[in-house]
Parts: sequence; structure tokens; C-alpha cells
Amino acid sequence: MKYIGNYMFYGCSNLTSITIPDSVTYISDFAFAYCSKLTSITIPNSVTLIENAAFASCSNLFSVIIPDSVTYIEGQAFHSCSSLTSIIIPNSVTSIEWRTFYGCSSLTSINIPDSVTSIDYSAFEDCSSLTSIEIPNSVISVGAEVFYKCINLTSITIPNSVTSIGVRAFDDCPNLTIYGYSGSYTETYALENEIPFVPLEEPEIPEPIEIVVVKLADDGTDEVNVNDLGVLIQIFTEENTTTMTPEIEKADVYKDGILDARDITMFKRYLIKNANK
Repeated sequence: MKYIGNYMFYGCSNLTSITIPDSVTYISDFAFAYCSKLTSITIPNSVTLIENAAFASCSNLFSVIIPDSVTYIEGQAFHSCSSLTSIIIPNSVTSIEWRTFYGCSSLTSINIPDSVTSIDYSAFEDCSSLTSIEIPNSVISVGAEVFYKCINLTSITIPNSVTSIGVRAFDDCPNLTIYGYSGSYTETYALENEIPFVPLEEPEIPEPIEIVVVKLADDGTDEVNVNDLGVLIQIFTEENTTTMTPEIEKADVYKDGILDARDITMFKRYLIKNANK
């Protein structure tokens, strides 16, 4: 068996456990959806893809082990798994797709790996048991309604790397405080949306930074500006940033052989520093 097909076990309401053979490479749409008595599942290292709503509405599923072989989890994969208390997303995953954990009302904690660059809309909507969350420095965008109706969420830490937060991302989070950095996009978002904001201590910056910040945009000027920052972010989101290319080497502010969120943070602070001269 190479894959588990669409709707293969859909609605098998008496299925309590299953062993997936290590020949399986992907789990298809709605494969185990509405298996209401399924309590736990171990996904073998052969699986690389979990498709749309594969485990949706498995209301008694409380434990899932996802191996590092999985590189993509499609939207709604664990939608309304109301007994799921925790899950570890492997470092191989680069995005948390739309409504992946929507309605996981027993989910008390989530570990977002630093491989993730985007969190799509409603990914954690109505996760009413979540109390705190830390977004890693790799994330650039947080979609609309991502934490909508997370009524017990009291703290979230958002790094400088985040440059976009969608509408109603934190609506109906009545006791939420956002932790972030002064002068960041996150602080502006918090103020505009009347969410309490607590500034964090700025991380140390290696000096000097001027010798490693270079022109990236072809915009008709020799001065480094916000257009260059836009090119840096585009390279970061579109390229395999662990494989050094001439373009990535040029954009690597830290000159450490890898392009990551620290380079974006450094570039932003370089622009702010020079704007105040």
C-alpha cells in the first residue's frame, strides 16, 4: 500500500486504533475524518504528506505523533479534534495551513518549529484551552483570524520577523497581552487594535553591521532602503535558504552561511538607525 485513499476510513465510528504500514507515503483527503472513537495514531516515517481534513472531527483523538518525514500538512487536517491536548509539529514543516487545528478545544500547548514561515488563516481558531504561545523568529506572516475565539489565550510572543498580521487575528481573546519589540510591526498592530503590548528586551546586535548590509533592489538608487528589505524578505520566503547561492550570500547580513529571520531583523534595524542620522 503506497497511500491511504480519499475517504478510505471516513465515518468508521467504531474504529479505535489503526497501524499504518511504512510503505505509505501520504494520507489523502478525509481518510480518517469522523472516526469518532479513534484515540491515537502513529504516522510512520515513510509519510511525507497529510492531505486536507485527513483526521477532521476525530473527536476522541488525543495523541498524534508526526514524524520528521512529513513536509506538508494541508488545511483542516485536525479540524475539530476536540480531545487533542498537544501536538508536536516537526521541523520539516514550513507552513501551518488554513484551519489546521480549528476547534481543537482541548489543545493546551503547541510547539511551532523554527522551520515555519507562515501561519494561515484560522489555523488555531476556537482553540479555547490555549493559554500562551510563542511564535518563532522564522515566521513572517500570521493570517486572518488565526487565534480568533481563543478565549483563554493570555500571552503571545511575536518576533520582529513578523511583518504581516491578518484581520481579526486575536478577536475574542479578551485577556490577551502581546509581547514583542519596541518599534516593530507587532507593536503598531497591537496599538491599532487596542491590545495590551509589553516590550521585550532587544537582542544583542553584532557590530558593525554596515559592512554586511548591501544593496539588493534594482530601484535606480545606490542607497540601501526599504525596497532592499522587501527583496530580502522575498528571497527568504521563496528560496531554500539553507543552500547558499550568490543571491542568498549577498542578502546574508550575518554572513553565517544561512539566511534567516535574524538577517531580516538586522536589516530593519539598520534602516531605522540610518533614518535617525
